[in-house]
Amino acid sequence: MKKFFLLLVMMPLMAYCQKSDTIKGKRFSIGLSYSPDYCYRFLASTNESSKGVIESRNKLETPIFGYTTGINFAYRFNRRFTLEFGAMFSKHGENMDFMDLTYSAPNPDAPIKAKAYYRYYYVEIPIKVDFDILTKRAKLYASVGISPKIFLVAKQILFAEYSDGTIKKHTSGEVYNFTRLNLAALAGIGFSYDFTKRFYIRVEPTFRCSIISIIQAPVKGYLYSVGLNTGLYFKL
Repeated sequence: MKKFFLLLVMMPLMAYCQKSDTIKGKRFSIGLSYSPDYCYRFLASTNESSKGVIESRNKLETPIFGYTTGINFAYRFNRRFTLEFGAMFSKHGENMDFMDLTYSAPNPDAPIKAKAYYRYYYVEIPIKVDFDILTKRAKLYASVGISPKIFLVAKQILFAEYSDGTIKKHTSGEVYNFTRLNLAALAGIGFSYDFTKRFYIRVEPTFRCSIISIIQAPVKGYLYSVGLNTGLYFKL
């Protein structure tokens, strides 16, 4: 009888502990995400003599489609706020269209046109806060944060066209003094849907923009991108 009475007393406490553990366990999530990005850059300079360079580059260069992909971790503080951080790999850059080449003296062996592709690769560590506007199974949320960016490598791909129509390709490494550690601001509006108690998906249009110039030169460059960040998450 005493054992039965003790069991009745302990049952609410056991149920509470089990519920607390379940809620606590569901606070953490891990996910994989991929974002196809529309990438370009802002150019700026305080030097008057560099403004002509900026105008020329803005006429010749065009955006590219890059990407951001990696692993994310999320911790839900309450029904409204979630902290996210992750480790991502990203590709940025721009293209320069074909331009005519002129020489002081005729040279039949020299190319008549040339274009270039510029690619920049980073490891990013995004840290952001999500605020749920809708808190049901289907959620609408706003997101804001920062993303430290570690520069990995830059590639310049040159295409030279000759008078006979031949096009030759040449790839080179860094041509500028790149900033090794950068910082970007990011913001987005996203949609989240819980498929089950464990799995949910996120789709988030996101804007990213560098706060620090990517190169140490008279003409400063600030990367920006607009992407559709899509991720599949698992609640731990």
